[in-house]
This record gives sequence, C-alpha cells and structure tokens, in this order.
Amino acid sequence: MAIARRRNSSPLIAVDFGVYALKAIQVSGGSNDEPLMLMGCGRVDVPAELYEKPVERLAFQAQELQRLLNKGGMKAKRAVCSVSAGTALVQHLRVQGGDAGTIKSQVEEQLEQKLGVFPAACIVRHHQVGEVHHHSRKWAELLVTVMPRETVLSHMNAMRACKLEVVGVHSEHTALVHLFEGFGRFAGDDSHQLYIDFGYGTTKAVIAKDGEIALARTISMGGLMIDRALARERKCSAEQANLQRKRAYITHLVARQSAVAAGGHSGSDAHDSCGGPLEPVLGTSGGATGERHDVMDAIGEEIWMCLRHFGAVREDARIGRAVLVGGDSRDRELAGRVARLVDIPMQVLDPFALVEKAKKVGEVGMSASEPHPGMAVAMGLCLAPSDI
Repeated sequence: MAIARRRNSSPLIAVDFGVYALKAIQVSGGSNDEPLMLMGCGRVDVPAELYEKPVERLAFQAQELQRLLNKGGMKAKRAVCSVSAGTALVQHLRVQGGDAGTIKSQVEEQLEQKLGVFPAACIVRHHQVGEVHHHSRKWAELLVTVMPRETVLSHMNAMRACKLEVVGVHSEHTALVHLFEGFGRFAGDDSHQLYIDFGYGTTKAVIAKDGEIALARTISMGGLMIDRALARERKCSAEQANLQRKRAYITHLVARQSAVAAGGHSGSDAHDSCGGPLEPVLGTSGGATGERHDVMDAIGEEIWMCLRHFGAVREDARIGRAVLVGGDSRDRELAGRVARLVDIPMQVLDPFALVEKAKKVGEVGMSASEPHPGMAVAMGLCLAPSDI
C-alpha cells in the first residue's frame, strides 16, 4: 500500500458537510514512513426537507456534529472541513495576463460584471491552468474558486462550537485532488486523470495531473434529481425511490462479496499501484429509457462537455482514465450510462481501502469494513494542506 503524504502526523478530524449526510473521519500518521491510520468514522443523514435549504441544513449538522464526534470516539483537536459544492462557485475565466495584481483585478472585475459576484464578500482563489488563442490574441485560462466569506465562517463556527481548532477549509474539488495526490496513485503516469464525484446534490468533475488541477466543474444534477425522476416513474416518494436504488447496490455488493468468498473472480477486484481496490465500470448500451435515464444522460453529457473544453485548452494532453467516487457512484445504472457517454476506462474507488485501520475503529452509522466511495472528500481533506 502506498504511503499517504501528510506534513503533520498528529490526529486530525475531517468533516464533510454534505447535502445527503454529515460525514466525519479521524486519522493519524501519514507523514514520513508512517501509514495513514483510520481511527474513527461516522455519518448522520440529513432530513429530506433540508436537502435544498443550505442554511437550515448547516444548522442541523452543527447540532449533530458534537454528538457524532463523541459517539465515534473522535477526540482530536485539529480539524479541516469542506464547503458544499452547491454553495461554492468553481469557474473558468480568461484574462489577458500581466502581474499578480493585474490578474487579480481582471478576475474580480469578471466575477462582478459577468457573474454578479461581489469579490469583497467572498474568499477568491485562482490559478492558471492553460493558455488559449482567441481573436488572434493569447489569453490565460484561469480556474477560479469562490466561497462566500459568510458561508466559510458559518462552517468554521460549527467546528469551533465543538472545541475544534480549524486548520483548513477547502472546496470539494480540491479535496478530491488531494486524495489522489496524497497516495501517489498515478505517479509516473504521463496522462491526466478524470475524477468524478457523484454526490446527492451535485456532481463534481475534476481533471488533474500530479496534483495540479486543469479543469473543475460543478454540475447541478445529482442523486436527488435522479430520485425525484424515479419517484415520478414509479409513483412513489423520493425517499422510497432512494431506498430502491440502495437495495440495488446492496444486491450487487452481496453478489461481489459472495464471489470473492467462494474463491472466484468477481470481475471487479482490480488493483493498482497503491493496493486499493478499483471496481471497473462497464458502459451500458443506453437502451433503457425513462425520466431518470434522461437525468443520467444529461450528467454524462455535461461531463463530456468538460472533456471537450479540456481538449481545447490542452490540445497535447490526454486523459488516461476516470475514477468515480461519491455516494451515488454506487448506482450501477448511473455509472454505466456515464461510462458509455464519456468512453474512457472508468473505475469506482473505495477510499477506505487506501488506509490502515486501527484495531478498534470508532463507527457511527457506518462500518469501516465496507466500501464507502462517499467518504472520498473527507479522506482527501485529511491530506490537504492547512490553509488557515
């Protein structure tokens, strides 16, 4: 197993304030030759009526966080968290170049004039991802991340109320890149990689290489929209539709585990250089039609557009493979239809397979011995630098 790279091996808590659930893990080690050790993990599901109410959702999660940490035995003081992709803006902008001050001014001007964002009320980060030629002029392509200052402070206050020392606040997109960079998963690979996080509120697409993000995008469709479409098809509630999709995944997981236990080949236990299982995704024929399939195909088309944009900016680059994470990556139908549309070798990753586990892992609402692709952001946060 590859060794994760952390600057500080002291215990750390990572909190993912997700739309579907509040998730937290505690790790230790990970610096020098120490393996990254999972000490505790837990989740608290969000009531359905709060999915699309970010302020009320965060208030609920702030109340539940201390209980979650106590019940899971997560007693570290240093902590890092993510800001939900639905409340953060990730945008590609083109500027004419210049010194740092000139570029900053151009970014702020475009944010205010084109997107209606008031930069003074936000935390704005940007870096160059490429160059493009347009109208006989050379432009710098920038990736800009914008997080409302009030939202960041609300997340920090929720953590501080639990007597945690907040050492980092990151977007979900950067957390994904830190996850793969930290484990050196694609070291020595000349190609870029596509990371797709199928979340409940949104889908995130990130293209990166050697820890450098080349493209990032938030797609405003996810598991919630699929559940609502399925509910209309089957004339049931969205909650019942979600349970039906969960049962389909459990059936798949049991079949896979039974095949492995019987000593056979499950067809889904591929490994790579870091020793973590990557489950291959087979593209479906796309023959099935229905409202939920329209949503799935729309997500796939948005990801395909990301690839097309990347190709225009980085004409000499190639994408080697796609790795799926997020709670809804367990939906085999969704993953299969996107794999067909994107047409890149695709695999689902279990982040818990990348770490050692303590003899007794604190568990709340989940088992550390089962696959949890939905914990990718939390695991990536553990490997992100302290930026506060």
